[in-house]
Amino acid sequence: MNLAILIAISRYDHAHDLPGCTQDARNMRQLLMACHKYDHILEITEKTRASDIWQSLLAFVAEHQDKNIDEVMLYFSGHGYYHGDARFCGSDFEASRRHSTSVSNAEIDLLLRQLKPRVMVKVIDACQSGMPYIKGEQGAFKLALSRSVLPSFISMASSQCDQPSYVNLEGSDFTLKWIEAVLCTQAGPIYYSDIGAYLAKAFEGNADQTPFFVSQGHGREMLCAMNEALARLRARSTQSTAQTLSTQAHRRVGLSQHAPHRDKAMDLALKTDVLGRYAGL
Repeated sequence: MNLAILIAISRYDHAHDLPGCTQDARNMRQLLMACHKYDHILEITEKTRASDIWQSLLAFVAEHQDKNIDEVMLYFSGHGYYHGDARFCGSDFEASRRHSTSVSNAEIDLLLRQLKPRVMVKVIDACQSGMPYIKGEQGAFKLALSRSVLPSFISMASSQCDQPSYVNLEGSDFTLKWIEAVLCTQAGPIYYSDIGAYLAKAFEGNADQTPFFVSQGHGREMLCAMNEALARLRARSTQSTAQTLSTQAHRRVGLSQHAPHRDKAMDLALKTDVLGRYAGL
């Protein structure tokens, strides 16, 4: 049995909104459904307070705890930060209540461990710039996402510990490229290692955003094989993988840098991908 959890937050009570993150979840759900692999896809895009997210995760694990689980995929698109651990901010995030208004990466690992999956896959599309790093631990956020209590796991994060991630109204750059990496496969198996290689090449030379990847396994873990449903998604593209530049781009600044308005909307020409041509896939 294969499970997927998609968490995406576009609206925040005390931080700037991230237009496009909810669209990320819709696009990822459509892609995963086309893979014909996942038996249950949990999508969390509405009740997104940290406590609500945690309750949804608890119920999901309880539902599947006694089943034979091959893979669990966790996808997150929204604000993220580091404070003792990589943390994913709920829509109610406040720095003064950071522990109760965010969800810990390590706590999620411990919870999902109860499912005893053969493979755990994390795809994290969250800002890591401006985080309150502990002195001397500049790579702490990255290291936190690189560790897991699970025996075999793959972690794909959208940027380095000192960089932002970018999102526009059609979705996030990293997520769009992740999907493009899958859809550009012509035939045969689609390995996570190949997705990582595609992303590394796509962001090569991009000083603003450099994804990082961690894999603890045999290196041949497979998302799925190319099939007719995925081919149909690819065919819906009106352009090749050399895509139109996006114009309404928003920077996901670190929450400690929320005040400057210039960081909320930047006039940048950023790359989008095949799904940028048909948002709402």
